[in-house]
Amino acid sequence: MNLKSYRLFIFDLDNTLVSSESQHTAAFAQAIRELAGYELTEEDRHDYIGNTSGWLANKIIRKMGYTHITPQDVSRRKGECVMKSFEARPFPGACEFVRRHYGRMKLGVASNSPRDFVHYALRLIGLFDLMDKIKTVEDVKERKPDPEMFLALSSELGVPPSECLVFEDTGLGLEAAARGGFPAVLMVNPGNLLPDVIPEGIPTMTWPQLLAAAAAE
Repeated sequence: MNLKSYRLFIFDLDNTLVSSESQHTAAFAQAIRELAGYELTEEDRHDYIGNTSGWLANKIIRKMGYTHITPQDVSRRKGECVMKSFEARPFPGACEFVRRHYGRMKLGVASNSPRDFVHYALRLIGLFDLMDKIKTVEDVKERKPDPEMFLALSSELGVPPSECLVFEDTGLGLEAAARGGFPAVLMVNPGNLLPDVIPEGIPTMTWPQLLAAAAAE
């Protein structure tokens, strides 16, 4: 992989840079349990990967016929829970890779998570000030798998999609990249589940492998 052929790296956050999906799931489970006495199923946990709290809350509320809570209630409480309990666990090599390319090319984050959490997590792992632009679910009309976040970063940083490289861990993120015309890498991180479908031609890499590739250029 010729990393030098790109001018903008766009990183997903959750389970791409940091091991956080399980923490989001635990916080959501606590919120929906407190508000509705509902216990997440394995299907719920699988569906949550890459999706938003509001999306899953709406699905559960409609399925169960709840009328005393709203998706916004669940999202708000989940946000409170995760901000209180979150522990920053960057994947080995992730921060080193970002720091290696700081100042050499433009860097951005595109995440389906809320702005407060994304900024907080990036500050905890020391990457917030290295990013040229950050886009979250609150900055766009459509979350991933819509490519709006990627297109906004591309436009605002003045780099065409073909000269950007997207780093993702979910099928939703890879779909968003493909729909926007962005080359992408599927990050295979410890403990991550692989997407049900991996688009043909998408390279799969670990952060140590990407660091090695960068050092060899």
